[in-house]
Amino acid sequence: MNNAASNPKFFAINALAVCLAATAINVSAAPRGFSDARSAAMGRTGIAIENPLAAPFLNPALLAMPSARDKRRTALLLPSLRASAAMDEDLVDNIDDFQDNDRWDEFVNAVDAFNGSNSGATEAEARDALANAIEKARAVDASLGEIDREALQVRLGLGTALSRTGGDKPGYAVFAGTNVELNGISRYNDSGTVNAVIDAAQAALDAADANDTSGLDADLERPTDDPRSNASILGIAIAEVGIAYGHNFRLNTMNLQVGAAPKLQHVRTFDYTANANSFDENDFDAGESEEQKTVFNMDLGASAQLDSLEAMSFALVIKNVVPYDFETAGGNTMELNPLVQAGLGYTGENYVVTAELDLTRSEGVGFEGDRQLLAIGGEYSPLDWLHLRGGFSKNLRHGGAEGGDIDQDTLLSAGLGFSPGGTRIDLAAFVGESSTGAAFQLGYLF
Repeated sequence: MNNAASNPKFFAINALAVCLAATAINVSAAPRGFSDARSAAMGRTGIAIENPLAAPFLNPALLAMPSARDKRRTALLLPSLRASAAMDEDLVDNIDDFQDNDRWDEFVNAVDAFNGSNSGATEAEARDALANAIEKARAVDASLGEIDREALQVRLGLGTALSRTGGDKPGYAVFAGTNVELNGISRYNDSGTVNAVIDAAQAALDAADANDTSGLDADLERPTDDPRSNASILGIAIAEVGIAYGHNFRLNTMNLQVGAAPKLQHVRTFDYTANANSFDENDFDAGESEEQKTVFNMDLGASAQLDSLEAMSFALVIKNVVPYDFETAGGNTMELNPLVQAGLGYTGENYVVTAELDLTRSEGVGFEGDRQLLAIGGEYSPLDWLHLRGGFSKNLRHGGAEGGDIDQDTLLSAGLGFSPGGTRIDLAAFVGESSTGAAFQLGYLF
């Protein structure tokens, strides 16, 4: 019996149709996943160019991309590491300074001291108590004002994979990776209380200078024992392990590769908030701040090369096909939704140029704004074993972050690759308005 579903061309066309249909869905997608050091150096591009080491992370269809060397290869990606940070350098130090100098307690005590001096205190003593309350209130205002809406962000990535690619057979891989993103912010919520004390105390002193001492007998509004100003850390860590498979199909005048990467994801969310007196950045991973869940997910990918443009490759990827909502310990919700990306790449004799666009919006983690990236990158190889790389990415959704320090518009990147024999050593560095990062990896091709 001739079953159309068993026909390889039928399977290939329908797999590509699934990818294309997803681009019409209006979803907010999850933050981007793991990227290797080569991709990081090229603006975090790579879904449309040959990359046997990192194919299962970038686009499983790349496992079946016809290789320029036209032979089967085994690729081993040893731990590939990536780290970046964006922050106000003095944020943690300023919070520590506020706590170490007991600024809030001294402010409350100064108000209590004046309010308690209303009976039996001399005019001079009342004036001194008011002046002291103003001094302590201004110290609080200056200290908390410095960190209002200041933010920090830390991203970490780790990945390893073993792949079999190239030639005229399907490609496959096993892979494992971890991505961690933590965002923190501080908020000055006591400005009204603090400035009300300053204004009332100053008005009483000014009136006393004009021989109206009635204000010296009126209580100041007492602040709460603990400040309402706070600091928060929200974060998510996704550890995943999976297998990836890619198959190449010959369709008339084109090569089409389709791939899938089913995976298990262990998701940990962090949600920690404390007032400015008790905040401790080391407490965010305590049991009461963390929730965990294990889920199943999948990445799908496709790439194609036309005979008339054989050096050009087109790609489409859906990452995290199955959407999930995760409730945090603090009652917030973090979403893991599909991320759809389109890309193209051109491979010359000793160079590569590639570009990518997120077709869906990625919701920011915590206090970060949303992301939808346009990225361009390239690689030039003046020698067979030396590769020079560069790129940039631009956030088309820039401007929505609660904390401006982690609202990155453009990220510039550069890197080097060394490939003596079968060894692959890749380095990358990237920088934005207030962020810096680096990546390193070691791999082998057999």
